[in-house]
Amino acid sequence: MARISALGKFLVLTGLATIAGFHAAAASEFRRLEPAQTGTPARQIPAAAQIPMTPRGAGLSNAVARVSHIAGQNGERFFLVVDKVNGKIAVFENAIPIFVAAALTGESTADFMPADAIHKTYAQQVGVKYKVTPAGRFTLSRGFDPKYGELLDFNEVQGSDWALAIHRVALGNKAQRRADRLRSANGEDTHITDGCIDVDPTTVQHLLRLLARAASVPIYVLPMDDSLFTKLFPSRVTASNKVAQPG
Repeated sequence: MARISALGKFLVLTGLATIAGFHAAAASEFRRLEPAQTGTPARQIPAAAQIPMTPRGAGLSNAVARVSHIAGQNGERFFLVVDKVNGKIAVFENAIPIFVAAALTGESTADFMPADAIHKTYAQQVGVKYKVTPAGRFTLSRGFDPKYGELLDFNEVQGSDWALAIHRVALGNKAQRRADRLRSANGEDTHITDGCIDVDPTTVQHLLRLLARAASVPIYVLPMDDSLFTKLFPSRVTASNKVAQPG
């Protein structure tokens, strides 16, 4: 996560203006991006180290299947699901997973950001408690950053000088071993970011290609706390049935 300077803002807006169809993203010029703490810009993962794409549907949890079913009941036909517990991101079309890959999420395993986070600048958000990838249903739009290139912004989670995004993995802090964590089969290894969702550079390109057809796409971020599931993802069909029942 890094604050974007006045020059950075100018570069972001300039970059957006050159990308067809990106005009809607110009209002979200800030991103909650991971800092290159060693002073080294994030780099592409060498081809030999890139994370192989998971076969369609392989390794997806029951929670992912559950939320995809609810999304389908609620009329969603094209959406993403992020499984924070297992470190997965999946794209669904007509309730079928068409793409699955590894993903890193916030170092904090909380499901909600602190109440004061939205009113604080990035520099004021000190401590692991602010490094949260919030659970819930959000929407994504395409964006651009000079450091990370094309990415996907969370439309609903933006502060004064930051926002959440899905972007290529930040490799500036080698001690965090983010590339290794992406390859890990242990879900506990995937909690390391400042709140953004880090993915392999190839995954970013797959997501951008798949989502190119829509200006805004729903994303379901699953909670670590399973008891929050029903509250965060209510089924409209179930709710209407309850209303229709006599008595």
